[in-house]
Amino acid sequence: MRSKVICLRPRHDFDRAKIQIPESFDIQFFPQYEEEAVTQASVDADFILASSHYPRITAKFISRTKSLKLIQLCGSGYDTVDLEAANKAGIPVARSPGQNSRAVAELAFNLMSILNRGILEADIETKRGNYQGVREKLRKEGTYELEGMHLGILGVGPIGKEMAKIGAFFRAKLFYHDIIRLSPEQEKELTLAYVDFLELLKTSDILTLHIPLNMKTRKLIGRKELALMKPSAILINTSRGALLDDEALIDALKSNRLKGAALDAFDPEPLPPEVHRGQGEFHHHWRSGFGKKSPWHRPGLRRLPGRLPRPLHHRHRHRQHPVGRRQGRPPGPGDEEVHPSAVIAR
Repeated sequence: MRSKVICLRPRHDFDRAKIQIPESFDIQFFPQYEEEAVTQASVDADFILASSHYPRITAKFISRTKSLKLIQLCGSGYDTVDLEAANKAGIPVARSPGQNSRAVAELAFNLMSILNRGILEADIETKRGNYQGVREKLRKEGTYELEGMHLGILGVGPIGKEMAKIGAFFRAKLFYHDIIRLSPEQEKELTLAYVDFLELLKTSDILTLHIPLNMKTRKLIGRKELALMKPSAILINTSRGALLDDEALIDALKSNRLKGAALDAFDPEPLPPEVHRGQGEFHHHWRSGFGKKSPWHRPGLRRLPGRLPRPLHHRHRHRQHPVGRRQGRPPGPGDEEVHPSAVIAR
């Protein structure tokens, strides 16, 4: 008898990776996720295969399944699944930590470079015929290399460590904070200096977030934290959108208390239509330009192909960690697959 699999990822993920689906699986694809249709199809499903950042697998959804044996997430984040409901129903939840660590770290580095070099602004203004104007503007404001900058890494799990390797290659001065400090040998190997959380905010020219989302990290970066950062600093978030207080971030950008921000995660996901259309001066540009007064920009970074997920251990009960992550505990969305796009604000 064939096992029924409900896959909330597109078929082309398998085709691109040249994965042949076993004949023993009856796999049905719902990449757009229409809740009622997926719920109905999942009533007699054996397995659910989903991204770890979207959609939410709720208690209501779980309660309507009759023969579900496993929820497999294609990433290491697990905050989208109601773990209590899954535990109560006896359904294991598996994840795939570390599979895209380098890809996410590379994306974070690219976002840093885009902001440091004024690449987006130069691109759109040049296309508007304002080559000389934007050239003089960027010369006056300055464009910056990573060498010598204070790169602050919040969370040194697999992605944070990859980020440190990239920063070390470009001779950045590396600082980090995690609730579990690395060993002296690891710090030396990665050329990382440990500082407390508040010091990391104060000293970083670039602050990049690689931590999980939980009750203690939700809106971890708010008005108080942003006020401690340098006005010349930039903020990178490739973890979870809910780590940031969006309103506080917008205020900091509007008042020039922060040089820029690049986001590859949003709260909520998917973004609501009014953000797509743009509201007032915060217009959301799709794939194209970088407006002078537009903190929101979406350059259309495409999803990077990664390895297919593999079932790992089943652990529902875990400590809530206020900041960061460590080896040996369930990782969160800091170890995440690359989203199909990012927002850059300046």
